[in-house]
Amino acid sequence: MMFSNTLLSCRRLTNVRRIFLNPNGRSGHQYMQYDSRRFFNLKSPLRDDENPTRREGMERVFRGTDFYSADLERYLMGGQAITDICIIGGGIMGCAIAYWLKMKRYQGEITILERDFTYSQASTPLSAGGIRQQFSLEQNIKLSMESYKFLAELKFNLKHLVLAEGDLAANVSFNPQGYLVLSGRENIDEVTDNLETQRHCGANIELFDESQLSARFPWLNTDDIAVATYGLENEGWFDPWLFLSALRKELTYMEGIKFLKGNAEFFEMDLFPHDVNPDIRGRPTYYIQQLGVRAADGSLYYIRPSEVFVNCCGAWSGDLVALLQRSIPEGAPPILPIPVEPRKRYIYVVHCPDGPSIDFPFVIDPSGVYVRREGLDGYYICGKSPTPDEEPDHSNLDVDYNYFEEKVWPVLAHRIPAFESLKLKSAWAGYYDYNYFDQNALIGVHYPFSNMLIATGFSGHGIQMAPAVGRGVAELICDTRYKTIDLSCFSPDRFLQDNPLIERGIFDLMTLHYNFNYNNVDGDYSFFIDILLWVFAVSWFNLYSNAFFCNIFSTAAGLR
Repeated sequence: MMFSNTLLSCRRLTNVRRIFLNPNGRSGHQYMQYDSRRFFNLKSPLRDDENPTRREGMERVFRGTDFYSADLERYLMGGQAITDICIIGGGIMGCAIAYWLKMKRYQGEITILERDFTYSQASTPLSAGGIRQQFSLEQNIKLSMESYKFLAELKFNLKHLVLAEGDLAANVSFNPQGYLVLSGRENIDEVTDNLETQRHCGANIELFDESQLSARFPWLNTDDIAVATYGLENEGWFDPWLFLSALRKELTYMEGIKFLKGNAEFFEMDLFPHDVNPDIRGRPTYYIQQLGVRAADGSLYYIRPSEVFVNCCGAWSGDLVALLQRSIPEGAPPILPIPVEPRKRYIYVVHCPDGPSIDFPFVIDPSGVYVRREGLDGYYICGKSPTPDEEPDHSNLDVDYNYFEEKVWPVLAHRIPAFESLKLKSAWAGYYDYNYFDQNALIGVHYPFSNMLIATGFSGHGIQMAPAVGRGVAELICDTRYKTIDLSCFSPDRFLQDNPLIERGIFDLMTLHYNFNYNNVDGDYSFFIDILLWVFAVSWFNLYSNAFFCNIFSTAAGLR
């Protein structure tokens, strides 16, 4: 049984509101009074005349960003940013949470902390920008469906931006064309089960057999394909940078949202004096007082929210948790890390004038190789998630072009014969916020911190789920429970309980199952290696223990 979701909301420094959220959605309230100076160990902020140097430095910090607040008298107090909610991470997830908080009439101040407003290494603008409903978990299907609805009504949802800058400001170059997911004979039962779940959730997915697939997409080689699923609606792709830019601009037109630039340096926190959650009795609970932030010019300022922090650092969420670990009071028990780390993925841009044109969906090969159109001039983007032993170094965003030649192009040429003559034009690399525990999101209260929420670990699906996840987190903060979609299954508690949430519709896992070796001998693909043997240890495949799931064999000639 999962722990109850608990959120500590400090409306005033002397009034601590304790809210219990149960899995069934019922909530109860209990109020406790404390001496704020003893409990929070607070110090009165310095007046301007006591520290004029810090004051001038802070003015430079704020004016040095794109989102400078002129209301320094109210917003800055001796180097402190006084706010109600602090969202750490200004990417698509952090912006979506801030947006929905304001759409729910949240009256408090929201501060979004981002270290790089160029987003040069952020996951959002470097992604492929796809959105699909073809998952196996109901929650993932519903998240993508709600996010598609948000994108379809973007001009209405970003009404402040449209009113100020016109309809084009909310254009994200959306292409409403579905995903075509190809599968071999060995996956027919799994595809059928997933399809039943998808249709039960309202997704319009069509099932093709080999003959129907060949008739519908004649440019496709279907010799080794048994079935395929195709999204007829609510799927497609868009420009992720345009989406992030539009949503961020919308926030600048809303009252009570501030963007700050800087790096998180340290936290100050106290042990909570009571056991907040009876299900985890015996574990200490921390209350985070404030966050120390280092600005670009080297000056230090503090963010002190009265209610909650939200960790939306994406691929670097684990680094923020490590910072929390280093900031706990001396002698206190250590905290567990979260299973999120950056994983580098390549996206290649190719040109093939003779390739399929308008009627070309987002194609997913059984090997995990994907390809989609990029405009109508014969350009395509493609890629493939590596196997565990192929994982590249993520310390930089350098691109491995040999990976395309050896792992991607042979599969593309086999699946779409026209791609034998394609030319590689360019490429880039980006990061997944990869949850190596079960490749599913972590959403909810981050124990043992009573005022820290987390929304990370989407493993490549964050941008397509961000609008719906932002709404869910805003509901958790404002309404103390999920209303639109119940996201309690994504609670970080499952990591503590070693209870992974398995999603079968993840293409990283397809790569593990189907790592075929396509041999091109003068264009003849009829000769294959009889048996391709992959032995690997992946503990997150096991539902209830850390036992190794080994010896997965793929018979290439037979299964293809």
